[in-house]
Amino acid sequence: MTTYTAELTRIAGDVDALGVTANETAIALVVAWARSADVDPVLLSVLSDTAEPEIARARAFGRVATALAASTDEHPRHLVAVAG
Repeated sequence: MTTYTAELTRIAGDVDALGVTANETAIALVVAWARSADVDPVLLSVLSDTAEPEIARARAFGRVATALAASTDEHPRHLVAVAG
């Protein structure tokens, strides 16, 4: 289990309940983590682009979250403070 798992689970629940658009701050945080973990930049582009359809962004979030959860990298501590 990685250090991303608990936060990703919380964000995924929020995305499920309220949608990607209602969680832009958390999405930006996930994108920052994913960039540092070398997640596919195409997925990050779709996830961070507010002009993309909601369903495309939600699917990209799922793929990015899966990649982060499988990652062995720890996320930077200063990014966690922003989310709290």
